Amino acid sequence: LDLEGHIKLWNRGAEKIFGKRADQVLGSSYLDVLFKDVVNPRLKEIIPVTREHGEWTGDLEVKDGSGKMLVVQVRTSLVLDPQGRAKEILMVNTDITEKKKLETQSLRSQRMESLGTLAGGIISMLDGVRLMVNEAGAPVGEAAVMAAGNPAALARARLRRKLRRGGFVRGGGGGAKEVG
Repeated sequence: LDLEGHIKLWNRGAEKIFGKRADQVLGSSYLDVLFKDVVNPRLKEIIPVTREHGEWTGDLEVKDGSGKMLVVQVRTSLVLDPQGRAKEILMVNTDITEKKKLETQSLRSQRMESLGTLAGGIISMLDGVRLMVNEAGAPVGEAAVMAAGNPAALARARLRRKLRRGGFVRGGGGGAKEVG
């Protein structure tokens, strides 16, 4: 880019990401080519920050040549002439869409694992008294007799049953089953 943000060089990687040939973009503003129809206040800071601090880095959403949204890591560096004066700006855009998807999936898995651990901890805390409950959460057999004298134990057993049916702890199923 020149110091005002006009494209001076366009390589095959840029063609692949943005779906435009060099003859279509040379001399155009990077904002019009790379970030057309993208609203992000950070876009306007790229050139001034690069000129002032010598570099800029950020992850931004862009549209590829077919209009599909991508996440690109944008890195710029100020290029100096032999006298140390600003000459141009090198901008490198790397498609990190798949990497971001994998990060999101990993975070989601970690959250679900944490919920499972929390549910297991709650079940352990409630494990003071074992009761037999049916699918509706009502005590059955000897457990019904025991629950009559201990409503708190019945409430704990029902909560354990709900937590297990919720998929956090394996073992939910039909019929009467020991909870705890």
